[in-house]
Amino acid sequence: MNEKQVNENPKEETPLEETPVEEAPVEETPAEGPAAEATPPIDNSTIDGPSHEQGPIKKNWLYYYNQVEEKFLIISFAITVILIFVQVVMRSVFNSSLSWSEELARYMFVWQCWIAVSLAERYGQHIRISMMINKVPRVGRMVIEYLVIAMTVAVCVYFVITGVQLVAFLVNSGTVSTVLKIPMSVVYAAMPIGCFLYATRLVMRAGRLITGKEVLE
Repeated sequence: MNEKQVNENPKEETPLEETPVEEAPVEETPAEGPAAEATPPIDNSTIDGPSHEQGPIKKNWLYYYNQVEEKFLIISFAITVILIFVQVVMRSVFNSSLSWSEELARYMFVWQCWIAVSLAERYGQHIRISMMINKVPRVGRMVIEYLVIAMTVAVCVYFVITGVQLVAFLVNSGTVSTVLKIPMSVVYAAMPIGCFLYATRLVMRAGRLITGKEVLE
């Protein structure tokens, strides 16, 4: 008998099979804190018509009025700036002045102010004190909003009536401006026209609130 028979055959190593590890789907948890309160996207459809992303704008009477309103304010403001600039140059450089530029610029400014009231309502840029209203529940804010719109429309209607009466009086009296001889009825007509346009914007906004096309923040 040999002392000990040593098995000289080395142990054969079996190759390890790599099994793919399945990754569990990661569930996205909403972030907490101020970062989670994202500002909702602005819906341009609440501003007198659909947005460009929703397709072509429907060119109704409101679209054309918006264009006329904006173009009138832009062109008249540019003319006012040019007139005032020329007047300053004439007085400072040539020691003279135009007799009619100041009057025309003043009356154009009157029309700009009253037409801009309607434009400011279109974009919601009128000054509002909302510190206390924001603390009221949404239903209460809606009630307050309707009351504000109703009272503002009532004031506009009053100004339209009195403005038309004043314009009729100026037409009958034949009052004209000092230098350019512009009928003063044309100048004072800015008030009833501006108030009428403003009231129309308010009524349209109330309609959007009722139909849900505009939502209070």
